Amino acid sequence: MSRDGGPRTSPSHEGSLPCPPMFFPFPSAPKPAKSADFMSPLLPKPALLLIGPTGAGKSPLGTALEARDDWAHFDFGAHLRAIETGEEKHGLSDSDRRFVCELIASHALFPSDRFDIVAQILTDFLGKKADAPGVVLNGLPRTIDQAERIAPYLDVQRIVVLNCRPEVIAERILRRKQGLTSDHANRSDDTPPAIRKKVEIYQTQTAPLIEHYERAGIKKTVVPVETETTEENLVHAILK
Repeated sequence: MSRDGGPRTSPSHEGSLPCPPMFFPFPSAPKPAKSADFMSPLLPKPALLLIGPTGAGKSPLGTALEARDDWAHFDFGAHLRAIETGEEKHGLSDSDRRFVCELIASHALFPSDRFDIVAQILTDFLGKKADAPGVVLNGLPRTIDQAERIAPYLDVQRIVVLNCRPEVIAERILRRKQGLTSDHANRSDDTPPAIRKKVEIYQTQTAPLIEHYERAGIKKTVVPVETETTEENLVHAILK
C-alpha cells in the first residue's frame, strides 16, 4: 500500500532487472540532479530496509544486493567506523567526528538531538549515488524516531527481517572474528560486552520498527538465519 492509502503497483521487469516484481518496486525511479534535492520531501528515493541483530549478515547481504541490481548499499555502521579511522569525511567537522568516535566507543545509538550528523552522512552518500535507482538500507533507521526522520530522503518500500537466535549470533560473530565470513572482520565492537549491549538495543529499540512498517502497509519478508547461512542463501530466500 502506498503512503496515500492507495494500492501499490509494480512495473513489469521483463527484459530488465532479473528479479521479480515487488523486490525493487521502482527500478526507474527519478534521479535527482544534485544532492541538495534530497533535502526535499518531494523526492524520497525508493529503499529496501534490512532489519536484524548484529551478526545476522546485513552487510554481506546488502553488498550482494548492490552487486546484483545496482541499488546503492548504505551501510551506516561501516560509514561510522570509516569516519572514526579518518577514511571518510562526509563533510563533518572535527567536533562531529569526535562525537562519532565517542558514540562508537559507548556502543550507543545516535540521540535525536544529533540527527544533524546522520542527515549529513546520508545526504552526502545519496549525492554520490544519485544514479542508483534505489538504496539498500543497513543500520539506519534503528529506531522509530529515525525512521520518521529519514522519510524526506528515503521511501522504505520493503523490509527484510533477518531472524537470528542469540546462540547463533554468538557463533556467527566468532566466525566473523576468525575471518571465516564475508562480513566486516577485526571490528573493535565485537567484544562480549559490546555484543550484549547491541543485542539488547536491537530488541528494545530496533525490533519495534518491524511493527511500525507493518502498520504502514510495507511489504515484509522474514528470513531465518543459522550459523553458516551465507549472503547467497539470504538472497535466494528473499527472491524465491
